Amino acid sequence: MTSPTDVDLFDGIVTDTESDAATDVDDSTTESAESDGLSTDGSNSDDESDDTPDVPVETFATVPAGTVSVTEFAQKMTATLMRKAFESGEDLDNSQYVVPQAVYQTVKAAKNRIPHILVQGPEDAEARVYIKLAEATEWWLLRKDKLSTRGQGAARASSRTPEDNLKLLADAVAKALYAADRSKMWAARSVKADELVEKYNGFLKEQEVPSEDIALAIQQATDTYNTEKLAKEKEAEDKKKSAKAAKATEAPASDETAVAV
Repeated sequence: MTSPTDVDLFDGIVTDTESDAATDVDDSTTESAESDGLSTDGSNSDDESDDTPDVPVETFATVPAGTVSVTEFAQKMTATLMRKAFESGEDLDNSQYVVPQAVYQTVKAAKNRIPHILVQGPEDAEARVYIKLAEATEWWLLRKDKLSTRGQGAARASSRTPEDNLKLLADAVAKALYAADRSKMWAARSVKADELVEKYNGFLKEQEVPSEDIALAIQQATDTYNTEKLAKEKEAEDKKKSAKAAKATEAPASDETAVAV
């Protein structure tokens, strides 16, 4: 259900800290971003197992409709992945975040590159990269699904006994049922939340509050939610690191005690 202001709460998840000109990066910048790409979308930019021929990259004098900058695509892809996770009842984690550097990797890949075009006007010294939004969104989702299942299949199952696989099947069924229940629960909550958004939007419109003010309130609420969420994630990560460090410092002491005995 879309609110009357037509504002997507998942838009603007990633802060736009880079301008469109940031797409004109050199190879060294792209290569240094490799670790960011792997940490944000859990994938490798060059899928060696894909034999799909690359479509020649077209160059335009002006930005054509249906294309966005690399930074904008990273933001929109993050919003898309977060929305899919939310609708399916999955927990949000770092796998939904896509940074521009990860997109640059797929542009620079040797093959199976993300659908994109180049824009170079008469006065432009260099061409700029723009992503074909619709095609690239589908391409990214298919690539993510493919990479998430890499290494699974008959080869791994062959080392297990039938009894092991029956037990794993039962566990998988239980997880699927649990996920379905959570999905129903969150779907109901989502409908309820959307109804409340519609309700208060209606009140504000009756009070003749400008639509710009309503959209700003929604964006501010979204930003606050994202800020608090990131703070909680950082706090949890810090606690995990502290616990790991404490465990590492305790290990030598226990070893020394064992030797002394």
